[in-house]
Amino acid sequence: MKLKVLVIGCGRMGWANKSSTYDQKIKNILPLAHCESVQTIKNLELVGVVDSSEQQAKLSGNDYSVQYFTDLEKALKKLSPDIVCIATRTPPRLEIISQCLDYGIKNFHVEKPLCRSFSELKLLQKMFIDKKAIVSIGTMRRYSGIYKIAKEIIYSGRF
Repeated sequence: MKLKVLVIGCGRMGWANKSSTYDQKIKNILPLAHCESVQTIKNLELVGVVDSSEQQAKLSGNDYSVQYFTDLEKALKKLSPDIVCIATRTPPRLEIISQCLDYGIKNFHVEKPLCRSFSELKLLQKMFIDKKAIVSIGTMRRYSGIYKIAKEIIYSGRF
């Protein structure tokens, strides 16, 4: 069984960073965009995208042959995703997460930063705990081989 994923935010991190646009020398850190990343994982299925810009939503939806929406509530009701991947700008994230939690979403992957302030963080923490949600934050690149090598070089004292 594949888990259904809805990507919210079709900008640079959600959709536009396609591996095909990068030089082969950096392929080891790809894919960068969430839509493309979802498609590389065999137990996940990208079922739709949401963006406040109809043009962006349509471009990404058509690019990945999935349904696209400008209204999050409609997307949640129609697609019933198992996971939401939030790649929007930071300011609307609290409202987006709240809406998804109210709908019953329990699994989140959110681009960094999670929120704008410590008070928002405390509120989100309470919301996630109360709803028993699972959350990951988009900081995975720090574990990529190329970044580990860069860190070793920086801390080696050679510079």
